[in-house]
Amino acid sequence: MAPASRGALHATMGLTMEWYQLKTFIAYSLSLSMDALHILVGTLALLAICRIFRVPVSDRRPWLALLAIELINEGSDVALDLWPDLARQLGEAAKDVMLTMAVPTLLLLLARYWPQSLARSVDHNVAGGTEVRGAGGAVPGDQHDRETGGKDATHRRSAERIIDQTVD
Repeated sequence: MAPASRGALHATMGLTMEWYQLKTFIAYSLSLSMDALHILVGTLALLAICRIFRVPVSDRRPWLALLAIELINEGSDVALDLWPDLARQLGEAAKDVMLTMAVPTLLLLLARYWPQSLARSVDHNVAGGTEVRGAGGAVPGDQHDRETGGKDATHRRSAERIIDQTVD
């Protein structure tokens, strides 16, 4: 192996080892299991990616970017931390990918197919002030929502606007 290649390999392995040690430090310092850390970091990373690129959670690209990052992360874990039983190690890596992607997948699906479930709309036409509507725009006793089933276009547009604003 050429000296330059060997230097690059050592640098990559050193960086991978530092990343692994940083993850272990964070898990222990927060008193979290690695599984809980995967769930939290996956969710926060998706929201950060959406914020950085100024795209809504309903866009597939941040989810795909997170998946790519997680696959690289797990690949480095498998390469660095060799277990006596490869099947168990690969199973653990698959579990980590699923835990990391679970909440981001749920957020993506909700934002794409049920945006009203993530938003609260504000109705300024209520006598005496402002009325905050819950998920789906429903307010108990609201005749309009009972008649339309909470699915009118105004509520949908309001939910989409709120979701887009939360990412900006």
